[in-house]
Amino acid sequence: MKIPQDVIAQLDISGNWILCNVFSRDVVAVSAEVLGVLSFLQDSTAEKTEKKFHDAHFDIWDIAIFPNKKGLLADPTPWIRDSKKWPKVLSLTTSALISILEEKHIIVQNEKEYRKKIGRKTSLLDTHHFGNFHEQLGQKLFIEERVDPADWWVAQKFTADYRALNETLYKAIQGNFLDRFFKKTFTKKQTIVDLGCGTGFYATQMAKYAGTVIGVDPSEKYIRIAKKHAPKNLQLQVAPVGTRGSLDWIPAGSVDAVFMSDALLFYFVSPDPRFHPDIQMLFDEVKRVLKPGGRFFSLEPHGIFWLRPWLGEVDRPFTILTEYCSKNFKVTPDTSEIIKAYLKAGFVLKDMQELVPNLSYARKDARAYSFAKEFPLWWFFELGV
Repeated sequence: MKIPQDVIAQLDISGNWILCNVFSRDVVAVSAEVLGVLSFLQDSTAEKTEKKFHDAHFDIWDIAIFPNKKGLLADPTPWIRDSKKWPKVLSLTTSALISILEEKHIIVQNEKEYRKKIGRKTSLLDTHHFGNFHEQLGQKLFIEERVDPADWWVAQKFTADYRALNETLYKAIQGNFLDRFFKKTFTKKQTIVDLGCGTGFYATQMAKYAGTVIGVDPSEKYIRIAKKHAPKNLQLQVAPVGTRGSLDWIPAGSVDAVFMSDALLFYFVSPDPRFHPDIQMLFDEVKRVLKPGGRFFSLEPHGIFWLRPWLGEVDRPFTILTEYCSKNFKVTPDTSEIIKAYLKAGFVLKDMQELVPNLSYARKDARAYSFAKEFPLWWFFELGV
């Protein structure tokens, strides 16, 4: 038996220990006595360990969760933080303890087979491979929750009437930044395209300051929602964004700015392995519709810190990176990937900002505020042609 070096142990305030495999994101909480079993097991066999601890029982709690089921900006740490909310303790024999620790990838018998699990899922029903975030979330929503991801995405971000952001980091970071940015950037003489506008929330915000806003999205359902509250200077159109010719109806050189948010990541890691959207083609379309001197604004989940666990004390956060260049779990481009994609398309990088939350959010969720203030969850690029 072997304890992979992928496993970390943290002392909980309850006095018990949290064991987490940072690649599989399996977690259990155990009493301190279990650490003695693991220490012995590391250099022995299951049979010898069972013999040594044959009359003992050990406390263990299954505290693992898939945290982002509640929202993309929920705390991504994969365990129940509050020990008062832990499920009922299990008192296990040594044999049963070893069995559940192996099931949770805290210990492994076959290192080669374990390594094979670190990779993409082959289908929604694949429970053998750990998979990336898109695949894990899709499996949770489709199989376990029986929820349409398109409906879930809207519900986790917006209020029921779609006219405001929920009181989450979306509002504290993205909403706060864009409110100020739209106001200082756009004028009534300008025409703006919101590419992938979804339910039209940000397109509506831009319409307060711009002369004309054109919202484009491939979802007929989202565009129907957007039209319910659209101001007169907001035009909405269903179009298969990301496919050739999808923006042909917008005249060349007619737009002052194009805005995209939370969409380009799908061009780097597609949620559907059957489709591989062409980011160069998309950028060619963006450049075609922009006027000379026009700007492209791109707001995306941070390529380093998004989906990283929120660890440490509230006022002294830290995180763990299990990958940066590889895409076993992460679904965002790294820094060089996204910048090279912009430059290859012929854009000029004018500005880049890493966004942090509004101070007022500290009163609502101190841990979320503290982490996001130290480790930005979005980056914003301003590009010229």
